[in-house]
Amino acid sequence: MVSRSLLNVPLERLEKRLESEPTEPGCIARYHDLFAARSDPAVDLLQLSRSTTNAHAAGAAMARGILRAAQLGEPIPAYVDKVFGRKQHVEGDWQLDRAWDGLEETVAAFKALGSGRGEQILEGLLATDYTFGVGMLLLHLFPEAKQLQAQALDRFTTRVHPESSIAMGVSLFAPEDLKWLVDGLPTLTDQHGLGWLGVQASLMRAAKRGDSWDARLDRLLSVHEIWPVSDFMFGTYSAAVLRSAVAALPSDRAEAWFEAQASSPLRPTFTRLILATPRGNDALLQRLFALLGQNARAVKKPAFDWLTALAVELGPSAAQFRPHFKKAKKLAAAFEAGLSEGAGDSGASNAVRAAARTATKPKRKQSNAARSPKRSGTLSKLEQLTQQSKAQGAKTWVVALEALQPLREGSLSRVGGPGFALGDRHPSHEQLPMTHVFTLDLEDLPELRARFPDARALALYVSEPRGNDASDPDTDETALVTLGHTDIARGEAAPGALDLPLKGLRATRLVVAESTFGSPSADPKLLRALSALPGYAGGRPFWLQEPQDGAGFILQFSSKLAPLNLGDAGTMYVFEHTAFWQSR
Repeated sequence: MVSRSLLNVPLERLEKRLESEPTEPGCIARYHDLFAARSDPAVDLLQLSRSTTNAHAAGAAMARGILRAAQLGEPIPAYVDKVFGRKQHVEGDWQLDRAWDGLEETVAAFKALGSGRGEQILEGLLATDYTFGVGMLLLHLFPEAKQLQAQALDRFTTRVHPESSIAMGVSLFAPEDLKWLVDGLPTLTDQHGLGWLGVQASLMRAAKRGDSWDARLDRLLSVHEIWPVSDFMFGTYSAAVLRSAVAALPSDRAEAWFEAQASSPLRPTFTRLILATPRGNDALLQRLFALLGQNARAVKKPAFDWLTALAVELGPSAAQFRPHFKKAKKLAAAFEAGLSEGAGDSGASNAVRAAARTATKPKRKQSNAARSPKRSGTLSKLEQLTQQSKAQGAKTWVVALEALQPLREGSLSRVGGPGFALGDRHPSHEQLPMTHVFTLDLEDLPELRARFPDARALALYVSEPRGNDASDPDTDETALVTLGHTDIARGEAAPGALDLPLKGLRATRLVVAESTFGSPSADPKLLRALSALPGYAGGRPFWLQEPQDGAGFILQFSSKLAPLNLGDAGTMYVFEHTAFWQSR
């Protein structure tokens, strides 16, 4: 989090202060806000961008300096042309359907330089490895520049490019302006996956704007060719993009799209339709489930996990699709697991289970899946490992934590939302209220009651979800608060702008040998499975870096439980007196 105290720091001391400021996700937007609020002359901001060692601040200072000079009609120094794009102008992300910090300001600053000057700068950016991604973010401003497009295409076809900014840059083109790339890229391969992801995201963006496109481009919304040997890449980055684009197609074109993906002979990647079919299109969903049921023997992992997740996502309405799996036991089991998980503990749960049971088997002989609904795949494997563990010695409790919809009836446990109203006890950082991360009902962890005898629940708060710097023990950017019955009686706090999405918190109790957490572990496979959970309480911490003082350990969690900035694949460790994260 960028310190607000920088607002009044004299310019001659600002550069020194910036050296100690963080360069974490979310900081670029804060630096833009900082420089926009300050009244520094444009020439001074541009000079600051050259001298500061804080790359995030440098990129924001350059963009703001250019915009301020253009607004005031002042000349923009020539040296800007040589250094533009060589700082951290944009905070990238692999999810292309969200706004990127700094992108809007960077594009606006580049446009302020003028088309002739900008084209020369862009030619240099596209020619060098480090700045090629920045160049791709700006290339859409020149849809008629054949030479620049040829230069970018050459880079696509001769080198592997891992930067997400490349895909984002392609997505900023209107679909009709991408013929140069669509015709020029080789057959879809993993090497060129980012380029094709950008093409599909261009259609997604058009769909979100309400724009139509030539029906001949629908062929680009393929589930097969993009990342053909990497279901992980497809599921993580492409599926959501495809769903949004296909959802905007007229019904006849959506049907034709599905027909093309499921054409005979079936390709091994046909199960990706589980991820790509729009959730609100019942006609296509019926075709999807029929296709799976008719070709059950061709369904391989990880499609079973996808099917479970889809059933959870569809909720009670998913039961209508269950008859398609009458003769497909493995698909029925995976689907039933999702039906049970999606229904939760509400009254609708029993109705969904009953509908699923009666739709699959005769009453005399119900399937095992119907009698004993499975848990999520990760938790099921973990429970199996605990049963198979041969670690000896004393036992200890561990509680697996998962964020799920809906809130559990009768439980205070939840992730996100505003939390409970604490009045003047609400934690703050730099005079700003902290964000509620989770509340954990001690009914779910009765072993903690002896350590918190007067509490009904524990709540964790963080200074800012995306821009915190809570990576050191005893940080003042997190706070663990005990909630008594009076706090609960006041009800929930008022919603805030930075609230995390509200979800229920499911707690599943496990018993493992204490030696599992030893050094070395008596059961490293089980320990790794525990650490792969969204979170767990009890036991001992699984450290990503050097071990810290583990006294008073309560729980640990990753961003899979709560969407926070925890560094690179980080873990937050919560103790009685502190909470901080480590990253890989």
